[in-house]
Amino acid sequence: MWLNRVRLKLVWRPAREVSGEFAYELSARATGAPSPATPWLPSSALFDYRVRDLETRLYPRIDGTGRGFTMTQNLDRAVVTVSLPHADVYVGRQVVAFGSARAVNPTDVVAPFSPEVLDKEERVGVDAIRLRVPVGIMGELDAGFVPGRDFSTQSGAGFVRGRFVSHGADVYVTAMGFRDHLLLGLDVAGPLGDAGAWVEAAWIRKPDGRSFPRISTGLDHRFSNGVYGTLEYHLNGAGASRTRDYHTLLEDRTYLAGGVFLLGRHYVAPGLAWQLTPLWSVRLTALCNLTDRSAFMSAAFEYGVCQNGSISGGVLFGHGRGSGVSSSPVSIDVPSEFGPFPTLGFVSVSYYF
Repeated sequence: MWLNRVRLKLVWRPAREVSGEFAYELSARATGAPSPATPWLPSSALFDYRVRDLETRLYPRIDGTGRGFTMTQNLDRAVVTVSLPHADVYVGRQVVAFGSARAVNPTDVVAPFSPEVLDKEERVGVDAIRLRVPVGIMGELDAGFVPGRDFSTQSGAGFVRGRFVSHGADVYVTAMGFRDHLLLGLDVAGPLGDAGAWVEAAWIRKPDGRSFPRISTGLDHRFSNGVYGTLEYHLNGAGASRTRDYHTLLEDRTYLAGGVFLLGRHYVAPGLAWQLTPLWSVRLTALCNLTDRSAFMSAAFEYGVCQNGSISGGVLFGHGRGSGVSSSPVSIDVPSEFGPFPTLGFVSVSYYF
């Protein structure tokens, strides 16, 4: 697969109190076969929190053709910020992302990235009206409304989030209503000896009255030899404890609407990053499903060619029952969550100007 993306970003500041940001992306993708759905790119479901949007697919205009070339567009940012004496107001297409966990963020349900997405450089923009008010020296009150498509209340979201500092730790408390779901969240992150630690938890109630917890907790540490390591545990209270129940979750629209993209219950996510030289860096990550003993793993490098440019590459692959038996990222009868994922090698060239 060949993927090329051009992103145009403009910043506008007509006055000291007013600023704007605009970003437009044009992406071209070519494959040696008819263009299938691919797990390596952001899902179209991430664009649901937009009132109106451009026609995403420019070519071919109709899905399901036998061509292996597609071109898409994305108006990803169009936001105006007004700085008032005691608050900041954001109106338009912007990033709404929460959580301090490294691998899986339980409180980030508006436009979350699943772990296997390759292109994570920019978070997907959503249409929102947001108010951020400083409270005290380090505190903040953050409230917002994220309308759904065509201002539908059933597909929109609203949230209130408070931040304060306690004993050297950042504490976030969140209440959110989204797609007829209710979320109550708590996020605590701070130092633990020489390491950093975090606990991010969410309690989610579904439209049918059933509820489930999601919790991520972990540690990170930067060693003296330039190695940075992370280790995180994630509990997905809505997940299945047996692989034969995965298909039930895949067919449950309220499960996917709840911002949950994992199928199992218990996960461990280790990661290592090593700055070899000022120009060379490598990183290794994994997300391990303890329920079915499958894992999604990646190994990548990055080299800074110049001040504004870099070359990166690596490999992404799944391990577990069903490895190599299917080219589809997800099938109805899955022997394991990550085993059927295809292996992908990639090289990326980035230049900013």
